[in-house]
Amino acid sequence: MGRRNPEGFVKKDELLARLGQQPGADLKKLKKLGKDELVWAAFDAGLMDVATRDASFTRRMSTIPCYLWTHIEDPELRAAIEQYVICYSQFYSRGTYLANLVALAALPEQLPQNVIDVEPAALAPVPDILLDENMAKHCFLPERWLDDGRPIDQQVMAAYAANQGVMEALRAGTDYKSVMDNRGWDNALNHMGTMFLGNTKVQVLTHLPKRLRRYLEHEHPCHPDTDRHQFVRAALGPLWTPSSALHQDDLDWALRLRAFLEMEAADATQWLRLYESSVLSDLCRKAWNLHLWLQGRASPDRGFSLLPVSALNRKYAYIDARVAEYLLKKGVSLAARKRLAAATQGHEGSELARMLGLTRKAFNKRRCKLRAQLRKKYAGEESAKVLHKKWRKIGAGCFPQHGDLKVIETDGVGLRLKLEFPNSERRPAPASGSCASGSCASGSCASGSCASGSCASGSCAICHGQVLSAPLAEGASPPGKPPLEVGIDKGRVRMFAAATSDDTLLFMTRRAYLYAQRDKRSKKWEAERMTGTAWGEALAAMSEAGGFKNRNMATWQATLGVVAQHLTVLREEQLLPKDRALARMRRFRWKKAFLERGVKKLVKPAIEEKRQVVLGMGDAKFASGGRGEISVPTEGVDAALRKVIRMHGIRELVKQRDIDEYLTTKCCCRCGKETVAAPTKRPDGKGSLRYRLCVNCGAGTAGKRRNRDVNAARNILLLLQAELRGLPRPEYLRRPIRAPQQKQTTSSGRRRRT
Repeated sequence: MGRRNPEGFVKKDELLARLGQQPGADLKKLKKLGKDELVWAAFDAGLMDVATRDASFTRRMSTIPCYLWTHIEDPELRAAIEQYVICYSQFYSRGTYLANLVALAALPEQLPQNVIDVEPAALAPVPDILLDENMAKHCFLPERWLDDGRPIDQQVMAAYAANQGVMEALRAGTDYKSVMDNRGWDNALNHMGTMFLGNTKVQVLTHLPKRLRRYLEHEHPCHPDTDRHQFVRAALGPLWTPSSALHQDDLDWALRLRAFLEMEAADATQWLRLYESSVLSDLCRKAWNLHLWLQGRASPDRGFSLLPVSALNRKYAYIDARVAEYLLKKGVSLAARKRLAAATQGHEGSELARMLGLTRKAFNKRRCKLRAQLRKKYAGEESAKVLHKKWRKIGAGCFPQHGDLKVIETDGVGLRLKLEFPNSERRPAPASGSCASGSCASGSCASGSCASGSCASGSCAICHGQVLSAPLAEGASPPGKPPLEVGIDKGRVRMFAAATSDDTLLFMTRRAYLYAQRDKRSKKWEAERMTGTAWGEALAAMSEAGGFKNRNMATWQATLGVVAQHLTVLREEQLLPKDRALARMRRFRWKKAFLERGVKKLVKPAIEEKRQVVLGMGDAKFASGGRGEISVPTEGVDAALRKVIRMHGIRELVKQRDIDEYLTTKCCCRCGKETVAAPTKRPDGKGSLRYRLCVNCGAGTAGKRRNRDVNAARNILLLLQAELRGLPRPEYLRRPIRAPQQKQTTSSGRRRRT
């Protein structure tokens, strides 16, 4: 079941609309503010009362990952949760199959060959299952309503009746009524439907702009006289420059694409960027057809499923207070329930926490008990490292103060506790410096100080929180130790390379990341389990039937028939054993630990020496995978850095700045001359992806080999130092200023530069 906003909640878009109507408001600056800052600005301007302000704050949520066996000690409760997880996982997997069948049945027989040029009425409609939460919910357990004689959606019923034999076979081995009553499954099914629709939007919308750009850059047929770079710039960029290298036919197609994506602003002199397109922000008819068209045109040989498909394995099952109530009534004896109630009697916490024995007091009590047992077993100085390793393996977690347990999710091995914290009513303190909009300087602030937050005028309240970057605070670092400046470049082979003002280099490599997760060991284990076994034969039979990555109904039905025939083997290998879930949990913990250890090196002086650290983060974005490489969590590095800063309490000592990475990789960090890719012995003649040559620094024609990541990190460090000291950007890293150009059309219908 999705989260419901409290009464009086105001969305960010509505706040921007209200504040934008105030006199002297700058909408461009308002968009840079966070949600809570906008709430405070609207409250200061008198646009909302206290109750609406408190309801509109961003909800503070946190997740505690730990092991189920650590905190659920009662054997009857463990058995009930295990049975529920098996049913939940199998129903969710089967529900994704049925949802795809419903969507395939509603798909037109023939899709438009070019969605850009057809009329809006000719576009394929969005399947109703993606617009109706109740319809999606019915797919995951239709028997919940059919057994009681209650109706379900007609489209779901038609797809279920057409494949009833297979659907009933895929439910073998589960009895949902023995786990909970019908009413107990309501919230679990609501959560399945909400999660499935969310995954669908991610699959369709998240990578749609990237797929569109990749298609235009490599696959779209263009005229031989067209410069593809200019073509992509005209189709997806902001204001574009007419060029003689852009054929008129390609220009017309690019303009039609802009009109299709609604990228034309009301002002004729300004066009919108791709990320400002409203078409790509929600699952509408245009976005759905663009997704289908790109998947078929850009990747014709690469199959894809119409909607997300879940394999038959353990899922993290959703348990809230209602689900736990019915789960305890059906699967736990009265004596065990009384035992659980007595263990948490008098404890503070939510209803769910008291029912399952997961209050903060009981949670930390078990944690201390486990810690004491390990200390007793591994006593002595020699066993200090052993004690540390054993404690990390237990994964007990730590229950923070003021956290209220709302939901837990578990796959029978791992346990995720989802906590909600009360909204802090403390106004976020702005940095010292002048007001960005200059309203305080103009005298519109009654108190004369925007930093105090006591501005009487609405215009100054709006700009509160948007301040200029302040200089480094004096005395923040220990005497004699200047702030440490770090330039960080994110890359592919190396997840990041950092150069410091102390003339040291820090790295986080992709190979080390995979080694920390025992990647080769896990792949070897999977290969051994698959070779010459019934499970491997079942997977091969599914592949021969066609699999699920297609839009053919007959292929889908044939593959589902194979899954139904081998359901027992798939359940015994993928669903019932806990070894795969345990391996997944361990890999997750290894990954998090590696990321935290890696980013901790960047802020180590702030932790140990209380020295100020300034991080210059390169603003370039790169894909998590590419060039045949295994994907890594590119955003996980930033999340791990935020966590380390928060856990060690060094938020005041660590400052971050975004640095424009223009030419930081190509230009030499010593002389500023542009480098070239180092030659290799590859048969295709392509240069090295890791090293570049600087002929100016090297002797002769061989040149000086420079690692591209290290070179970029050092250039980012130079840019950071120049910005901190108020110096201009180095000449060789400046963006060129283009002169204004006029439009002129040739007799052939092409526009050229004059």
